[in-house]
Order: sequence, then C-alpha cells, then structure tokens
Amino acid sequence: MKNTTFLLLALLMLSLGTACKKDNNNDDDKKDDPQVDTEKPTLNLVQPIEGATFENGDTMHIHAVITDNETVHDVAVAITRTNDDSEIFHAHYHFDAASAEVDTFYIISVPIHSDLILRVEASDHSENDTAISRGYHIMM
Repeated sequence: MKNTTFLLLALLMLSLGTACKKDNNNDDDKKDDPQVDTEKPTLNLVQPIEGATFENGDTMHIHAVITDNETVHDVAVAITRTNDDSEIFHAHYHFDAASAEVDTFYIISVPIHSDLILRVEASDHSENDTAISRGYHIMM
C-alpha cells in the first residue's frame, strides 16, 4: 500500500511540475523578448513566372531565392494537381545560411488537362515561416 501511495504521489508531483512549465513556443512570448527572432524569411519565386502555361512534357524550371535576417533553415517545394489534390512533385532542402537558392525542375506529366499549384515554403531556425503559391495551367 505504501508503494502504491508513493507511486501515485510521485506521478502527481511530476504531472504538476510539467504543467507549470512555461510554453517557450508561444508567439506572444517571442514578441516580448527582444532577443528572439520574429522576422520571417523573404521568399522570391523567380521561375516559373506568374500565369505561365505549360503543355504535357514541358519542363517547369523552379528557381526561388530565400533570404533571412539570421539563417534560412528549410525550404520545401511541392506541386499539386487541383482536380484531385494529388501531390505530383515534392522536394525538401536544408540550409544554414543567411541566403539560399533552390534551382530545380519538374517534367510535366499529367494524364489529363490540369491546373497545378506550385507552393514554396521557407522557414528559419526560429520557426518563422513564409510561403508563396502560384497556379499554372497544363494543356494537353
């Protein structure tokens, strides 16, 4: 009985101790602390240009330039077909620099006349995120 009581008391104290810890991921806390980076990376999607149209078999060149006041951490590139929300291309890049470039391509291969969404997301080491999405039309 003493062992069970001691175990329950220990678990109670452990749960109370973890419940009282301050959440360091709170965005409001970041704004109040001048030492914490709250600036989002800057993302410039250079290619493909807004409104470009492609045909099946074309190469879509993807060129993005990302800068940050501290360091760019992650960049993700995804292409999704809008008619069925299927992701047809995905690439992930890791950086540790104040600026980064992504230069990749996708050879368009869709079975039907489609609209695509290209989304580029970037984050820094302080988990500040930014993203750009653009739509493109694929003709058969």
